[in-house]
Amino acid sequence: MKYATLSGDRSLLKEVDIVINLLNQEYSLEKIKEKVFEENIFQYNSTSSTKRVFAALKKRLNYIDKELVQIFISASYDTKRAINLYLIMKSNKLMFDFMFEIIREKYLYKNFKLNDFEINKFFEEKKIQIPEISNWSKKTIKRTILEIKKILYDSGILKNKKTMEIQYILIDDSFKRYIISKSDEVFLESMGVSFK
Repeated sequence: MKYATLSGDRSLLKEVDIVINLLNQEYSLEKIKEKVFEENIFQYNSTSSTKRVFAALKKRLNYIDKELVQIFISASYDTKRAINLYLIMKSNKLMFDFMFEIIREKYLYKNFKLNDFEINKFFEEKKIQIPEISNWSKKTIKRTILEIKKILYDSGILKNKKTMEIQYILIDDSFKRYIISKSDEVFLESMGVSFK
């Protein structure tokens, strides 16, 4: 998977909820696309916003199977947020790396405070390791950092945007079992969820 910014890849929980409900009603990707663009079910003011969001959602859809649809439909709000984070990590290597290298470590060492120094250091290291990221402008990196913080907040991992205090998230056992059945325990670890 290629490294990409998170500019169009916001949290989008409301939109993910809409799409998963359509999948549950047996809509095909083509029919969902029709509803999104022709009926404007996301209620965006511009087609360009709709295109950008649908492209991000389409990447996430690659990781949704019928079982995950069913889990999402009956899940608690916190679990829906965690499923959305899981889909973001599955579809965006940079978000996965951030969760694994920074957030997982925070949970591991019970250091529940994230700070800008750590985030900037993460990006400085990535610029050295990954050629695509070394070509990003300062503005792109700044926007990406803002999106990461927003995703962390929207998923429930950040308790407070300002203080960047990290908290544990609660997920339903059905989702935990699903991740384990896919041998994706590393995603649970990255979200600070115990699975043993």
